[in-house]
Amino acid sequence: MSERIVRFGLFTALAAISTTPWAPIARADFFFHGWEDQRRAAGSFVLTPEIGLLSTTTNIDLSGNRVAPTSFNSYSRLQIDVTGAIGVSPRMTLWGRSTWANASLDTPTLANSNFGAGDQTVGTTIRLFETLPEKGFSIDLQGQIDVAPYSNPSAAAQSLPFLGDGSTDLTGGVFGNLPISENHSGIWWLTAGAAYSHRSDGFSAAVPWSATLHFKRWNQGLWAAAGLQALASLQTDPTAQGTRSTGAGGSNIVNAINPAHMSLKGRIGFQTSGGTNLIVSGWKTLAGNNVADLWMLQGGIQFQLGQESREKEYYRENPDQPQVNANSNQGFVTYRQEGKVIKVNDRLHLVKIDKGSQDGIQLGQFFDIFRTGKDGSIRDSIARARVIAVGNRVERTEGREIQEVLVGRNPNSEAVLKITEYFKDVWIEEGFVVKQPLQ
Repeated sequence: MSERIVRFGLFTALAAISTTPWAPIARADFFFHGWEDQRRAAGSFVLTPEIGLLSTTTNIDLSGNRVAPTSFNSYSRLQIDVTGAIGVSPRMTLWGRSTWANASLDTPTLANSNFGAGDQTVGTTIRLFETLPEKGFSIDLQGQIDVAPYSNPSAAAQSLPFLGDGSTDLTGGVFGNLPISENHSGIWWLTAGAAYSHRSDGFSAAVPWSATLHFKRWNQGLWAAAGLQALASLQTDPTAQGTRSTGAGGSNIVNAINPAHMSLKGRIGFQTSGGTNLIVSGWKTLAGNNVADLWMLQGGIQFQLGQESREKEYYRENPDQPQVNANSNQGFVTYRQEGKVIKVNDRLHLVKIDKGSQDGIQLGQFFDIFRTGKDGSIRDSIARARVIAVGNRVERTEGREIQEVLVGRNPNSEAVLKITEYFKDVWIEEGFVVKQPLQ
C-alpha cells in the first residue's frame, strides 16, 4: 500500500509541475542527457557525481550536412552532474539529477560565459515485468520531469549565452533489458528503450530512444557500455520560431527547430573491491537534422551502498561453477609436483595436464595453476583445480561433458582437471604451470 501511495504522489506532482504557470523555462537536456534506464536493485543507493566538457563549432543542417553557422566560432560547456537513485522496493526506484553548468560563447563580436544551475530532473522507474529477479528479461516503465531555474530572457538582456532552449519536458517511456550471457566474472546484457516527451513553450514533442550493450562485473575490475542515443522531433515546431537560436550565436545547441540526432556513446569504468566505480564516458554526434554537431567527455565516481551481491547469488544457483576468491591461496604453500597445461576448455572450466597415472596422479587430488611469463618464468597462482579423470578412471558426476577433453588423452601420462576456484580473473592458457600442494 505504501508503494502505491508514493507512486501516486510522485506522478501527481509531476503532472502538477508540468502545468504550472512557470513551466515554460529553458531546457536542451536531450543533448546533455540521453534516455537511460535508471532502475536500481531494492535496498541500494547510488550517488554519481560527474564533470564533463561539451563543445561544438558546427551545425548539421536540414539536409544532414555539417555547416558552420555565420559569425560563430564555438559554444562550449563545462558541466557538473550529481545523480542519485534509491531502490525503494523490488519494483520501484526513485531518482533525481542536479546539474550546474558554465556555458561559453565565442563569436567575432562577443566572447562571454554564463554560469548557473542547469536542468534539474526527478523521476521514477517501475519494473513492470521480469522472468527472473535481477537477471532475466525485464521491462521497465520510466517517467521523469526536467525543469530549469534559470531565465533565458535575463541572459539575452545581458548578452549571455543560454543554458537551455526554453522548455520544460515531461517524459514517459519503457525499456527492455535482455541478458546475453553470464559467468563468474559478470554479465552481458542489452538495454533498449523509447519514450514520448512533451515540451512546453511551443516546442515540438519528441521521441528519445537508446540502445546500449553493457558488461557489468560482479567483483572488482573493468566494465564497459556502448551504444546509441537519439532523439526524433514530431515536427510540430512553428517555423516562426526560427530566430530563437540567438542565445548560442547561431549554434543549434539550443533552440533548434524540429531537431533530430543520433549519437554514439561509450562508457568505461573500474569497480573497486568496495563497490565504488571510477567512470570515463564520451559521446559524439553521428548524424542528424537541424542540430549541433558536438562531442562530450565526462569523468566521475559512483558510490554504491547496499548493493546486492549477485556474485554470491550466482554461485548459489550454479554450485558446479568455480568461484572467484581473491583472498585464497595468500599464505605460504609447499608444492611437491609440477606439470604443464596442454589443453584448455574455458566453457566447461576444464584443463588437461601432462601428468598422469604413471606420475602418481589420482582422482580427487588438487593442483594450483600458475601463469607464466613470455620468458617461461613462473608467476603468481591464479586458480585451483581438482583431478576428475586419470588413467582409466573418470568421475561419474562429470558424465559426457568432458568427452571433448578426453579425446586423444594418454591415460598414463595425462590427466583432466576441473577448476574449482579462481584466485584471479585471468584466462588460463596452454603452457601455464600446475603444482600439487602438500595437504
